[in-house]
Order: sequence, then C-alpha cells, then structure tokens
Amino acid sequence: MSVDNNVKAMFSALNNTFASANADNGMGAGGWWPSEGQHEVYLSAMKVNAAEFRMPDGQKVPGTEISFRYQLITDIEQPNEPRQFDGAVFRLPQDTANLDDKGRMRVEIELRRLKGHLQTILRRDVKDVGAALADADSRINSDQVVAVIVKCQYDQVNGKTYRKDYLVKALAS
Repeated sequence: MSVDNNVKAMFSALNNTFASANADNGMGAGGWWPSEGQHEVYLSAMKVNAAEFRMPDGQKVPGTEISFRYQLITDIEQPNEPRQFDGAVFRLPQDTANLDDKGRMRVEIELRRLKGHLQTILRRDVKDVGAALADADSRINSDQVVAVIVKCQYDQVNGKTYRKDYLVKALAS
C-alpha cells in the first residue's frame, strides 16, 4: 500500500505531537496499572509541570501537575522486563484564594496525599513543599535506589473508575 504525498505531509506536521503522545493499547489514558492493593516498586521518575487547574465551576486557572513513575520490583507476569506505570496525577492550583469549600477540600486531599509521598520518599517529616519536591527529585535522580510500597486504589464514582496511589512505606535501600 502506498501513502499519498498529501497524507504524508499532513502526518509530518503532526510528528511532534505524535512523538510525545502516550501509546494507548486499550488500557485507558493512564496506561497499565497493577491490581488493587500493595506492591513493592522502584520509584523511577517524578514530573512537575505547569498546567491548568480546573476550578469547580469549570474555569481554568494556572496550576501545577505532579506525577510519579513506578516499576514493579517483582513482576510474576513479566519477570525479565518488570512493568512500569504512572501514578495518579496531583493537580494543584497556583492560588487557592478563589476556591469554594469543595475546591479547598479537593486541594487539601491532594496535598495530604502528596505530603505522604514526599515523606515516604525522603524518610522524614516535610514542611516546605517546594524544598521537599527538590529533595525528592534529587534523591530519585541520584545513584540511590528509591524502593517503596505503593498502595494502588480503585474508586468507583458514578460508573467511572478513579485510580489513586499512596506510598505506604519506604523499603530498605
């Protein structure tokens, strides 16, 4: 089968978007996730990006997205190439002044979960989120292995499944 030159040109214009797209193999936009429960994993990456935060009324304001990437330490189904997965994204607004009670509660829940992640990674109490994120990034990208137990949780709300990950404890490393 030959591809028409106009079609090739159209796809050429989409290459940057295509190159950065996550492959979807029918496992949802978030990709593969392990079964519900606790799993021993290596923490392989942390991403922090500027992003829009959707307010409860649908308005979008400046914010931040933070996510973590994990690799199973032991993968019975793929022992030679343990699977990886991205944790649920933390979405936080830059400014909480205009949030209603529901929005403030949503942000508080995300901040508590993020603090749990950071304290587990750093193995200490953290008070400053910016400093803790920098320390966690430094630790994840160092020669040290960051091994933790992650709890994968699936919540059903109005027929939709929401995935959340919680770092339960650090493993000896």
